[in-house]
Amino acid sequence: MVRTRTEIDANRSEQRFVQRGSFSPAQIVAGLIGLVMVVSGVVVAARMGFTPLVGETASIAGIAMTSLMGLAQAVVGLVLLSAATSPLGVRSALIGFGTVALAFGAILIIEPSPFVEALGEARSIGAAYGVGGVVALLGAILSPTITASVSETRKDEERVSHH
Repeated sequence: MVRTRTEIDANRSEQRFVQRGSFSPAQIVAGLIGLVMVVSGVVVAARMGFTPLVGETASIAGIAMTSLMGLAQAVVGLVLLSAATSPLGVRSALIGFGTVALAFGAILIIEPSPFVEALGEARSIGAAYGVGGVVALLGAILSPTITASVSETRKDEERVSHH
């Protein structure tokens, strides 16, 4: 994120330009998790089609998922990709996603049977979401937001016209 501000000092006849940029390594974490989720979700949905949404599965990276799970995963991935564009909001998004993903993964690992029809291979999906949740939480907690500022002062020059 780059912000530019111009200050004009009428008394001293000069302009000061300030440019600030922010970045957080959490943006990379969110971008990578989001990209993996979008690609894998869309590939599963493309292999399966949209009917039926549940019951039948397609496998990607050794994990069998239904079209419903693939579509839901692609939507969540798009949200994370969107969050990756903002260095100031990405940490909150990763903490929220990481917490929900960790809880979702734990539920699927502990009690997979009610979710097999709707989601696919629930234990494997749960393990993947558990790992993704831990990575997201660590990325949010350990990543600082770095802000750099550059300023420049320009003195106004008198314009002389020659006739």
